[in-house]
Amino acid sequence: MKGAGIEQHPSLASGGADKAAITALAFSSDDEYLASGELDGAVTIWKLGTAGPWIGAGSNGSKEPPIKHDAAIRDIAFHPTYSELLATASDDKTASVWKLDLAGRQLELAPKNKWTLKHDRPVIGARFWPRKGAAGQLMTFSDKRVFFWQNEEQHEERRHDDWVLDGNMSDDGEFAVSASNDGTARVSYARSGTPLAVLRGHRNSVTRALFGPEGKVITAGSDGDLRVWRLQPPLLLASSEKWLLSAAFDPTGKRVALCGEKGADSPHCSIVDLPDGSSRQSSSQVDLKSLNGDAVYWISWSPDGRLLLGHVSTLDIYQEHKPVLWDVGSGDVISPEWLKEWRVATFCVGRNELVTVRSDGIIAVWDAAALRETNPQPKWVFGPTPGRWWAEMSPDGRWIAAIENDKVALIDIGKPKSAPRMLEGHRGDIKTVKFSRDSRQIVTASADRTARVWPVNPGAGQRELELAGHGAALSSAAFNHDGRQVVTGSADHTIRVWDAQQGRELAVLRWHGDSINEVQFDRDGQHILSASDDGTVKLGRCDACNQTIEQLRERAPEEAKLTEDELAEIKAESR
Repeated sequence: MKGAGIEQHPSLASGGADKAAITALAFSSDDEYLASGELDGAVTIWKLGTAGPWIGAGSNGSKEPPIKHDAAIRDIAFHPTYSELLATASDDKTASVWKLDLAGRQLELAPKNKWTLKHDRPVIGARFWPRKGAAGQLMTFSDKRVFFWQNEEQHEERRHDDWVLDGNMSDDGEFAVSASNDGTARVSYARSGTPLAVLRGHRNSVTRALFGPEGKVITAGSDGDLRVWRLQPPLLLASSEKWLLSAAFDPTGKRVALCGEKGADSPHCSIVDLPDGSSRQSSSQVDLKSLNGDAVYWISWSPDGRLLLGHVSTLDIYQEHKPVLWDVGSGDVISPEWLKEWRVATFCVGRNELVTVRSDGIIAVWDAAALRETNPQPKWVFGPTPGRWWAEMSPDGRWIAAIENDKVALIDIGKPKSAPRMLEGHRGDIKTVKFSRDSRQIVTASADRTARVWPVNPGAGQRELELAGHGAALSSAAFNHDGRQVVTGSADHTIRVWDAQQGRELAVLRWHGDSINEVQFDRDGQHILSASDDGTVKLGRCDACNQTIEQLRERAPEEAKLTEDELAEIKAESR
């Protein structure tokens, strides 16, 4: 078939009664090498165009295959970008990662040239993670489970209701899909194993599942159907091996600042341009100059988008933190000396001002121009008050909300000598306080696992609400653009969306595999930004934020396609 564009190469190996059946094949990403696995557990590496085994029995004078399992090879795979790594899955209940010396035609001569991943039953498949920084990490599937391995000892699991038959990774290595005898395909985050979606619709076993173009998932089943599924997972804006602790939109809504722990190859903070409507990839990233310290928290933008305030912190016994100021254009640290005397500082939303709090509880309000001056004077000063550690100004410039452990002091700036109104009701320390855009409401997030919505003027027909449902301490809460919804983030790994008028929970978003550190709505309330200890910052569309309860109820049967048993279980739990 040479004329049709296919040319047959000479045989690499010949069969015979003394040969074990070949059970698995895989090409290297550069198409230079071919790996074959056999029924007796032997693995051979072939170099195309070269006669005889390149690595295996008979190569380099070896009598026994250097790559060998104790039972049949079920799957084999080269790393997608690094051909010196080979993964094998076997009926001997192990998967292995082998480090090859391809030039020397042998296993690499190193103290550790093989990693063995033990399972309870035969291993059906193995896939490398193509994600940056995960060269030796592996996804395997065995019995009813999918395993995500960080090393020989650490792994996460994702379970089906019957045997897993196939699994694959997305091109960026952030998502995994698995197919099962239970009639479903399941999509999850590869980094944590956190579930994203269960794809129901096949009438028999799902035998193949893989990622297609434009975020689609393709499944094939024993029912003879080939199905294409459209998913809308959140956009990954940043990925790090370190915790990402804070994220914030710039005033235009077109850029995001993200900060966290400093890694060996990552800075404390970066600025990411958001993609336009036709792309799901951020267009560029600018790293800001790093500092002496372990992490950066609590970031805010100046109204003109030229400056960024954050707080550099140590994670030692002292846990000291100080404000730091960056010039976003140059990435340089430009903190004035007077700013270093304050414990925290934050820009005021929609105003050309900033608020600072000192260790003794003194609160000061400054013109933003003071950051360019040597010895400026504040516009207002309140306190000192022991226990105050954070303060926010309302967008209309009338109020300051100051956290005092488990309470909030609401200060009327126009009446500086009047006693503040105390907002009391939380049973644990308050982690964050935010105003709505119209300055009529305040939301607080607390370690007591609840958020609260407080009316600034209680006599205006509004009432205090408790938002309860998280299973662990909250870290962040924020209003949407019109103040009708609240988003919260928690150490229980979930993001939750609430009706700010009725206190009803509208949605639970499981985008992350670790604690959520910050959540925000975008300017139009269509998307949610989140930063997490799983090392990611994500931006995802929130359907629950844009549709009524009635619309969501109408969509649910079609989207979920639950079985009768599952519907009965949900009904029983709701009683």
